[in-house]
Order: sequence, then structure tokens, then C-alpha cells
Amino acid sequence: MLPRSSSRRHVLAAGAAGPAGTLTGGPSAFADPRPSPTGPNGRFARKTVLVTGATSGTGKATAYAIAREGGRVMFCGRRADLGRANEREIRAFGGEATYHRADVRAERDVSGLVAACVAKDGRIDIAVNNAGIETPRPAPLHEQPVEDFDGVWRTNARGFATIDASGGYLTG
Repeated sequence: MLPRSSSRRHVLAAGAAGPAGTLTGGPSAFADPRPSPTGPNGRFARKTVLVTGATSGTGKATAYAIAREGGRVMFCGRRADLGRANEREIRAFGGEATYHRADVRAERDVSGLVAACVAKDGRIDIAVNNAGIETPRPAPLHEQPVEDFDGVWRTNARGFATIDASGGYLTG
């Protein structure tokens, strides 16, 4: 049972931090979602980590958690205003982060993202393929417009494969 003072947004933010918390041995479900000051000897120290879909939700929580643990984060998303705000917030607590506007459905964007990351840090140690969307009009599959299904497929499946196949830069 949730405490009465927990807002839905707070619970969702804490839940979104779950995968990031797993990576970093993270906080309890109701901890402050804002990262603590970064540690240069954290679990991701001297690692370059590329995170897709990191302008909100799980991707944002993952980027913050990795930066808090000393990782150099290059992250992308389609919403530049949110991306730049996240970059500023991560840097404000001492983390290293660079936002690069990219839509994983567009191969040119993905190539540019990977090239920017490699140009900045010389390598990519870890890629977190987080970008994902839901259909804009919930309905049974047989009632889904084809364009909605295609958008979900291009982001959730093809976007993952495009990042994975873009240059063989992963070092591990």
C-alpha cells in the first residue's frame, strides 16, 4: 500500500527509476528522484554510456543514475527542450552529460548520434537502447491503424536494431 502523500507522478518517477536503480544499486521506491552529487569513482567511472529515449521516464532516470555513478553520458530524444534541460540538471550536480537530438526511427539521426559520441569520447562502452513509445490510440491490435503500428514498430524494434548496427563502436 502506498503512503497517502505519494502522488501518482512521484510513484511513476520512482518506478521509472527501477531499471536505473538496478544498475546502480539505487534508492528505495520513494527516495528523492533527484540524483545526489556524482562520485568520480562510481560504478561507471571512465565509461562512455549512450542512452536513447532519455528526455523523460526510464531513459531520463537511467541517464541521471549513470552520471551520478561517474559515467560520461551521451543521450538522445526527440524533444530538444527536455533534452537540454536534462543536460543542464545533470551537469548542475556534477555529472557529465551531452544531449544530442535524435529520433531512433531515422537512420541519419542514429548515425549522427553515434558519430557525435565517438567524436567526443573516442568510444562507446555501453549502449542503453531505451527509446520506446506506445500506440497513440489504445485499441485491440486488429483495430489499430497501420500508421500507429508502424510508428511503434519503427521506434521500439527497428530503433533498437538501428542503434545496435550503427558502426560497431561498442568496446566491450
